[in-house]
Amino acid sequence: MGTTPVKGFYLDTGWGTWGFKATPVCGTTMAYTLAHDKDHELIEPFNLRRFEQFSLVGEKGAASVGH
Repeated sequence: MGTTPVKGFYLDTGWGTWGFKATPVCGTTMAYTLAHDKDHELIEPFNLRRFEQFSLVGEKGAASVGH
């Protein structure tokens, strides 16, 4: 979620099994991100940069099956 290296290109992807429950806060935080061109503090950990920085987020509760 959030900003990308491409100016004006934002991501909000990867929603799995229960992603619909996060829709209200997702809309709020992404609206802030677009309006300010910087990630809202709640979604900073989910930015694309986490893969470059090896700062992955534990997401075991994000789907109905354990990996």
